[in-house]
Amino acid sequence: MRGLKFYFLTIVFILSISRANAQNEQELGRLNELVKTFSSSDSLELRVTANYQFIKGFVDLLKQPNSFNFKLDTFKSISTIYSADNSFRICTWAVKQDLGSWRHFGCIQFNQTPLMLVPLMDQSDKLGELTDSTITPKNWFGCVYYGMIEKKYRRKKYYTLVGYDAHEPFSQKKILEVMTIDKKKVIRFGAPIFKDGDKYAHRLFYEYSKTTTMALRWEKAVNMIVVENLIPPKADNEGQRFTYVPDGSLNGFYWKKGKWLYKENIVVGNPKTK
Repeated sequence: MRGLKFYFLTIVFILSISRANAQNEQELGRLNELVKTFSSSDSLELRVTANYQFIKGFVDLLKQPNSFNFKLDTFKSISTIYSADNSFRICTWAVKQDLGSWRHFGCIQFNQTPLMLVPLMDQSDKLGELTDSTITPKNWFGCVYYGMIEKKYRRKKYYTLVGYDAHEPFSQKKILEVMTIDKKKVIRFGAPIFKDGDKYAHRLFYEYSKTTTMALRWEKAVNMIVVENLIPPKADNEGQRFTYVPDGSLNGFYWKKGKWLYKENIVVGNPKTK
């Protein structure tokens, strides 16, 4: 009798897991359709509505037990990057607005129970290109993060984030940002660690023409952040960064004593563009 009871409970447990997995698959499918809509619809109203519905459903999905283990690569337009120790992940995406501008959305999920989810609030329009201040997730330079470089100095971790902003019809941007997390998991963006001329910037912006591509990435071969050098196409375009294009040369940042120090004209080989 005891063995029969155990067998029955096992069947019930397996069926409940199967039902939960089926429901998750159904919800992932619904969310993926919303992602496709806000990524490709010609209607601003449909894009905004789909994004709103996606955010609500996405948060509900992450409220489920062990949601950190859910694979999010099914959402093709959502960029998800993980810390090396798997203690958190950052999800970011963009939704096209009127007149070719973009608004960014995102969150940081910690690998813990109960759920700790920190929303990222895009305030780029109000902030401009602020390079000398520390900001919070409520005042975020919106972009889609595609890279993260982790460094440590004096027991403090620095997460250097590499991001892309489609920006506007004629220009686009790439951003180097640093994020820190204290013992209470308070998140801050920006710190004076990027050597910029004779001073240290909290973050760096690279604006360039929509007609070209620009490499900004971590390059393990030289142990540096590699940056393609941008120049105006003609002398008359000096200062008009929406016209800037790469000139084929590479610069870089190398880590030393808690700072990213700048170095001109580095050699990498055959750089990938990203």
